[in-house]
Amino acid sequence: MNIQDNNKRIKIRPCRVLNNIIAQVHRTISCLSRPSLAFSNYYKIYDGSKDMSGIKNLILAITLVTVTGLFTVFLMTYQARASNVIRIAHDSKESSPLHRALMLFEQQVETDSHGEIVVEIYPARQVGGVRETTELVQQGNLQMTVGASVLLTSIVPEFNVLDMFYLFRDVEHAHSALDSDAIGGLLLKAMENKGFHGLGFMEVGFRSITSNKRSIKTFADLNGLKIRAASNPAQIEAWKSVGTAPTPLSWGEIFTSLQQGLINTQESSIYSIYADRSVHPRRLYSQTKHNWYKYDRLVINILAPHRNAQRKWNRWSFPGY
Repeated sequence: MNIQDNNKRIKIRPCRVLNNIIAQVHRTISCLSRPSLAFSNYYKIYDGSKDMSGIKNLILAITLVTVTGLFTVFLMTYQARASNVIRIAHDSKESSPLHRALMLFEQQVETDSHGEIVVEIYPARQVGGVRETTELVQQGNLQMTVGASVLLTSIVPEFNVLDMFYLFRDVEHAHSALDSDAIGGLLLKAMENKGFHGLGFMEVGFRSITSNKRSIKTFADLNGLKIRAASNPAQIEAWKSVGTAPTPLSWGEIFTSLQQGLINTQESSIYSIYADRSVHPRRLYSQTKHNWYKYDRLVINILAPHRNAQRKWNRWSFPGY
């Protein structure tokens, strides 16, 4: 590399420059440990004139050491902070009970950890739907997510059992089953082999049916209804078994599909109907309580589980824990 300076051609060898800088760093470290030698080595006087090249090299070396040190400290601080951040993504609105519960989770974890653990919540599909956020958790790119078990049976087949009709008699029966080691514990343990660590179950209550056609009083009333189903083979077969014509649709497609006549019936919890204001195209609500909507289970990446988060979750989910 050549540089033109005052009509003089100066040749610079990059390797020599780099080697000189490295040598200056070593000498600087040595001199800094013996301050009395610092200027005697770099501030020389020849024939009454001052040679400032040594001082310049000293300043360059000190700057290099300082910048390198600050950069290393920055990286260490950033990595330490990043490892203490729990990012949670879900597909529910900010007004939902789920999001409010997670806000309490955020507050308690950050308070009890004295700010050492930071919780960031991304609601309303900001990161993606249930499948997308679950895959991100599985890959280790997201720490936590929440998803309805019906949407995740392709990953954890054991959750199919929860989509059986009339599995639970009432709320107390559902709680006793899912809070037990024999049932709920086994289901959460099934997630371990898939790269997840289950923290527990939430709920929105029983699911019931709304329809534009007729009210549902017996199984015979279901015959021929075009009902929305989740994209779950077990649930689709269950609806076929009682005479309906199920159509797999995402939650966001229900309103338009009811208006267009693609379906005339859907099933969900009362809260879900109210929260999304999707009850308007439907006329009849039948409180069938055919399925317990265990609103989603909170999952965390098993590769780096935050045990404090699990202890917090258990304390709120299981009184007396």
